[in-house]
Amino acid sequence: MKRRYQGIFILDLKDREDDLKGVIEGLEKEIVGGGGEIVGTQKMDRRKFARGDHDIDSGYYVSIQFLMEPENLKGVQQRLRFNEHVFRQVYFREEKPKDYGRVVGAGTAAAADAEQVEVD
Repeated sequence: MKRRYQGIFILDLKDREDDLKGVIEGLEKEIVGGGGEIVGTQKMDRRKFARGDHDIDSGYYVSIQFLMEPENLKGVQQRLRFNEHVFRQVYFREEKPKDYGRVVGAGTAAAADAEQVEVD
C-alpha cells in the first residue's frame, strides 16, 4: 500500500540559481523512478543557515509530496545521497487527514499527526 510522504530538501546550487528548475525536476524523476507518484512540489526560498559551520552558508529549500511504497523510500534516499546538489534531505510520513470539523487550530493538530521517518 502506498503511503504519502513529504520530502524536504536543502539544495546547494553553488551559486547557479538558473539550475534550480532542472535540479527540482531531477529530484522528481528520482522519486518517480523509485516507484513514487508526485502529489505536489513547493519551491521555497534560499535561506541562510543559522550556524555557519558548513562549507556553504545557505541553501534552497524544496518540499516534495509524493506517494510511495514504504520499502522503496530507502533506495530513493540512498540514491539522492550521492546527488551533488542535495545538501540535506529529510522525509516525513503523512497520516490520513483527520476530520476536525470547524475547530480553531485544526491545522496544528493535523500537523502533529505527521511522523518523521528515519532512513539510514
